[in-house]
Order: sequence, then structure tokens, then C-alpha cells
Amino acid sequence: MISDFDNASYSGDTLDLRDLLVGETHAASSYSLPSGVGATNALTVTPDHGNLSNFIHFTLSGTDTVVSISSTGGFSGGFSSGAVDRSSR
Repeated sequence: MISDFDNASYSGDTLDLRDLLVGETHAASSYSLPSGVGATNALTVTPDHGNLSNFIHFTLSGTDTVVSISSTGGFSGGFSSGAVDRSSR
């Protein structure tokens, strides 16, 4: 259990989960302009959401936030409690 976590005042509290999310991928969004850019052309933004939801899931239990982690990406078909290998509230 993690207690006294403060994200409301931007006090610097963070959770670093990188080592638990082996295989998680994401990339920066891509941007493109059509050829012959002029005043009426639009910028195209293509977001890359990656696969973070395959590894991490958040739920509420009363006033607590429960963080469930599948270090193998076991939530790829949606959340499954059987795929949880780490959990904290």
C-alpha cells in the first residue's frame, strides 16, 4: 500500500513503473503537412497511444485508487484479474 501520495499539489511524488512494463511501447505522435503547404492547408496529427493499457489498469476501491500491473502485457484483451502480477492501493 502506498500512503500519503500527493499529486494534488505537484509536490514531486511519482511512481516509476518502467522496470515492470517490459515490452510496453509508445512513440511520439507524428505530424505531417501536405505538399505545397499554404494558408488553407491543415496539419495532420497522428497520435500513437502505444500499448500501455495492456500492462496497467486503474480502479477505485472506496476512496483508494488500485493500480494493477501485468508485467507481461496480459491485459491486451481487456482487464483480467488473472493476469495481475503486481497490485497496490
